[in-house]
Amino acid sequence: MTHDVVALLDRAPTLRGMTRALVHAGPELRVRPVADGALVQLRDGTGRMVAAVQAAQRLSSRTEVGRLLAPGLGPALSAQPYWVEARGARTGARGPDTREIVRRFADALVEQFGGVVWSPETTPEWDDPLLTGATEHPAVTLTTTGVAVAVQDRPVVAMDAWMVDALYTHAHARRAFQLVTPSASRLTHILRSALTGPLTRWVVRTPQGDYRDGFSGAPLAWHEDMGFVRAEGAPDDRWTEARENDPDERSVLLVDLSVIRPPEQGLVLGTGLETLGRGLTGTLPTVWGTSEPAPLAWSPEDLTGLARRRAPKATWTVFNGPTGHDDGSPVFTGTLRVTRVPEGVRENIALAVGAPEDTACAPDSLIPLVEQLAEEGDLHRLTVHRTRGRPDLTHTAGTAAPVIPMGLGIGPAATTGLGVDHVLSAPVRGIPFGPPMAPSVWYAIGEGIAPADLAVQRSLLDHLRPGGIGPERR
Repeated sequence: MTHDVVALLDRAPTLRGMTRALVHAGPELRVRPVADGALVQLRDGTGRMVAAVQAAQRLSSRTEVGRLLAPGLGPALSAQPYWVEARGARTGARGPDTREIVRRFADALVEQFGGVVWSPETTPEWDDPLLTGATEHPAVTLTTTGVAVAVQDRPVVAMDAWMVDALYTHAHARRAFQLVTPSASRLTHILRSALTGPLTRWVVRTPQGDYRDGFSGAPLAWHEDMGFVRAEGAPDDRWTEARENDPDERSVLLVDLSVIRPPEQGLVLGTGLETLGRGLTGTLPTVWGTSEPAPLAWSPEDLTGLARRRAPKATWTVFNGPTGHDDGSPVFTGTLRVTRVPEGVRENIALAVGAPEDTACAPDSLIPLVEQLAEEGDLHRLTVHRTRGRPDLTHTAGTAAPVIPMGLGIGPAATTGLGVDHVLSAPVRGIPFGPPMAPSVWYAIGEGIAPADLAVQRSLLDHLRPGGIGPERR
């Protein structure tokens, strides 16, 4: 388990000021900068890493602070605070007090540069030795041959830079990733979407001291190679009841858009995302970045520049829409991935949209949005699903609500490849628009409520799969 602290500074920290804070954290510790200074490791006399500090990043909006740390913290900060996060490993009774180490570091920074210090409320120490330890990665408590295990004790666990690096690093080592949290913790939608794949799990430790799958409530047990695995027993009914009876839950739309663009000189990425934002919420994204918190003001030009610099490698980014709630929660959130393909450049956009209950979400109401995407060249494949979730788009532990399809849209490349007659003879009536010989088509499946529509979606995809639109992602 890690001990986390965030210094939210009024002014940019200087190198001298960072050095003073590191010395104040623990004069006996050794300092080792890595990644060209983007990360500073603190090691004890044996060479073991006991804490790490990330370089400061300036937030273009303090709303990210309210979303990830504490809703009431924003007014106490400057408009664009500097976020400096330190993380200490829980090393056991014989190790250094890393909670105090990172706290002294943060306090020293705030004393020099103004601001406030945030740390999660302390919880009773977990007595399971599995949750104690340190590895060479600040986010990872232990590894086995098959999995890497991160243990986080904070109210909202996000896809921060440490988590991104841990997932990437251990995926290359062919390890699954398992995240352990208290049962009261919530995950951001972006992190929850990344926890997929065999053996990858969200593991929650209940107040009774046992372990449950955070998405299903199934009991889990420890395996020395595969980490937490399914144990005998049924899911706890209390999990399902808590989700079904949660008065805060409401409709959430899950939208996936695939765009393929020719590799033109003046290509600008992100326009499809802007069209989705306007069409579904009337707003554009406000912040983006390569991890959470998203520090940068939204800019398609800057996004395009980043993708060009990283090409031919893929570029994965996160984004959030403007706040729509008193606690600073976004009205939409998601990810955008840019890759090179033989046809040019592909954008895969996945976003979750908080849909007010009084807003009509009939499949036919999405037709103008699909038509606009097609007219602007931003449609290869679009799927829309409905589920239920929190208005702040975070995920609580418990039996996940079902994800039900509402509709599927395909662009002219798919209809041309498959044939217009075949596309329009699908088991779901298709609504064509655009050039008759190469139209785009929208299939309205349902209202995202009836589980029987899952079978309708499968039959539609079976009919269209020869056209190259691919299987369902979710």
